[in-house]
Amino acid sequence: MGSTRFSSNALLYRYQQTWQRAVQVWRDEGGGGFGKRLGRRLLSSLSSSSLANPERQYEIEVVLKNPSIDLSKIDLQSRLAPAPLVSIIVPVYNGISFVPRCLESYYQSPVGVRFELIVVDNGSTDDVLPAMRSLAETHPNLKIIANPTNLGFAEAINQGAAAAHGEFLAVCNSDIIVTPGWLDRLVFAMRSDPALAVASPVTNYVGEGPQLDQQAGSVTPETANQYAQKVSGQSALLTVPDRLVFFCVLIRRSHFELLGGITDAFGLGNFEDDDFCLRARMAGFSLAVLPGCFVFHYGSKTFQEQKIDHVQWMVKNEKIYYGRTAEFSTQIPYRHKSPRSLAWKPMISVIVRTKDRPYALRRALNSLANQTFRDFEIVLVNDGGASLKDLLLEYAPYLDINYVHFPESIGRSAALNAGFKHVQASWVGYLDDDDILYPTHLDLLTAEIPKHPDPGLIYSDANKVLCWSEDQQQELVIIDRMRFAPPKQFSLDELLVDNWMPIMSYIHPLRLVEEIGGYNESFSIFEDWEFLIRIAGKYPFYNVPRPTCEYRFRFGDQFDDSTLQQRENALKYRSAVYEIYSAKNDEIATKRRDTMIAVARQMEDVQRIMELRLTKLQRSFLIAARLGGFPLPEDMRS
Repeated sequence: MGSTRFSSNALLYRYQQTWQRAVQVWRDEGGGGFGKRLGRRLLSSLSSSSLANPERQYEIEVVLKNPSIDLSKIDLQSRLAPAPLVSIIVPVYNGISFVPRCLESYYQSPVGVRFELIVVDNGSTDDVLPAMRSLAETHPNLKIIANPTNLGFAEAINQGAAAAHGEFLAVCNSDIIVTPGWLDRLVFAMRSDPALAVASPVTNYVGEGPQLDQQAGSVTPETANQYAQKVSGQSALLTVPDRLVFFCVLIRRSHFELLGGITDAFGLGNFEDDDFCLRARMAGFSLAVLPGCFVFHYGSKTFQEQKIDHVQWMVKNEKIYYGRTAEFSTQIPYRHKSPRSLAWKPMISVIVRTKDRPYALRRALNSLANQTFRDFEIVLVNDGGASLKDLLLEYAPYLDINYVHFPESIGRSAALNAGFKHVQASWVGYLDDDDILYPTHLDLLTAEIPKHPDPGLIYSDANKVLCWSEDQQQELVIIDRMRFAPPKQFSLDELLVDNWMPIMSYIHPLRLVEEIGGYNESFSIFEDWEFLIRIAGKYPFYNVPRPTCEYRFRFGDQFDDSTLQQRENALKYRSAVYEIYSAKNDEIATKRRDTMIAVARQMEDVQRIMELRLTKLQRSFLIAARLGGFPLPEDMRS
């Protein structure tokens, strides 16, 4: 009690002293001087307060160090106001018919978190900019950045982020209508998981994927709030392996800055969101969708306003995206593998065949080390090549490698079958040493396993690449990249005609090998095709409709006449497949005849190219392009 009485008396004494000094200042300097001193004391207290963000702290320090500044001309209310928790960034290009309604929805849909609204106008030519400025007059937390020209979606977002004060950034299209509580739900999700980098609501229009609420197709702007209330009871987070469409997402600002913001490699837009999500996943962060948070989306309004061919722009940017993805995949790994217990059993075993291609193998292993899915091992089968002892030591910190070495080559199919004997997992995947997997390949394929009660095989789409490499394949130059085959639903009838699933594109349960047998060792090529037909005869196939891997057609000075021999083998083993698995109907038989004719013509073309007076490199390029189905430059098509 004594210490409390002493403390209370001391506090009363300090109050009396402060009051006396205040009265003296008022008498000596008047009300103006008293106000200035009080303002500086408030600013001094605020400079160390958690309420002030770094930008405001800097402004306060400037005022404190300059006594000549007239505080009466400073908006103390805005300086003393707490910093927003969320900065909402909305790029705009035209859209007078929908943008004002979009912006008004932020103020008409109540949320509990503090926010600021940053609109970046990309040189609009209609009346939308004056309309936004009129709205800003009644909303102090609405800031407008006006660009004279259209800088594109990515640059607008980066501009907005540079001007933002929030801990989180909400990246939103200008053709959405938000609903009550939308922002609170997204922030709560972020707070619940520090590793979560990007979170998204569900919507009525987003093309495809988990952000699309299949039940919301008939929702309108007028019924959006009602529907949002209907789904709000769903509290679970849906983890997404690879990408979110940035129609409306919340991003942790620290992660945004760590990843360098959004790249401007895609011009006006499309795939910059895929790119950001890929980099976030490779950095170890996660993505999620909130089924209980709904935001209405008109869809593609900005592209319509700009009169841009959306499909053509998508095709152009898709090539850019997969080019960047391949580079990310094969970069030197920076994440070490997780510690393994003695009882650890991987979920996936990836069998990698190799023979005397150490530089190509490094690229393949890098693409495995950069996988976002980590619960896997590698069964590396060295089929008659030189020792890989040094390479194994190099990758020991990054990958769990079970090494199998045959001093003499046992053949492609036998190497795979030998790999099965060393597999520890219940599922098997593949990668040849001259191909690569994209970072989310295993994540996307394994995510499908629990969705199906008894899957026989899960496969993704693939890309193919035409590339030049020198003798040792140390250097690689990409000439062209395109889809390995047009997207299609699985059909056994189609598989009986031809194979469009390269070996690295699929995974299957190990038990199938015990049931149907391994790869046919009498096949030196097409062993994977024959294996797939056997599986398809008993089990269903499921497709991930997205390229997750890359098959590479190489050319260079190392080309020799063996390529023509390989095409002759292609005819031989294709005929063998057709003989083992007879056509079930006339349509399959007809397609097979057409395919054999096409392959024979292809071989004739290769023979003609061989006879042309060209350098080795020129012949190699033309043959690789012809065999791979790549279009030739216009001046070479004749």
